[in-house]
Amino acid sequence: MNQATQYTSLTLNYPNIYTLIGEWNAEPLSKYGMVFTLIVIGIIAYYAFDKIDGVDFDSIISLSLLTISICVFLLPHMHERYGYLLDILSVIYAVRNPKKCIYSIAMVLISLLAYGPFLFGYQPIPSYYIAIALLLCIIFIAKECMNNLVYQSIDSKKLD
Repeated sequence: MNQATQYTSLTLNYPNIYTLIGEWNAEPLSKYGMVFTLIVIGIIAYYAFDKIDGVDFDSIISLSLLTISICVFLLPHMHERYGYLLDILSVIYAVRNPKKCIYSIAMVLISLLAYGPFLFGYQPIPSYYIAIALLLCIIFIAKECMNNLVYQSIDSKKLD
């Protein structure tokens, strides 16, 4: 229970949206960030539920990659270790989509750079550049995920 109040910084070495907007007014931003993340994930869940007729492995991986990347990017108080599942899913996504593996590689490199202060003793690239790169990767994954859901929905309606 003590850890719940121990960390008050909006970002704890993870390049997310709070790296870009700064640490001002941490308490209200923390609450708004959690609510905003819940709203965004709810919209994605509603959209995915509306579009998915049959679930395949690639849809699950891309939707999981999208939701986890959004969570670590939008939720406050993220440590670098919370990107671990994102790294695993990025590798699986790259194996399943070799033509789109550049974004998966970028996500794993972003995670490696987040560990930079602990692994190398310094931050080789400023965190706000890394956060922007992660945002661009999330936008690409969201576009791909939504396109896959739309195409999957169209294909399943053709079969009916």
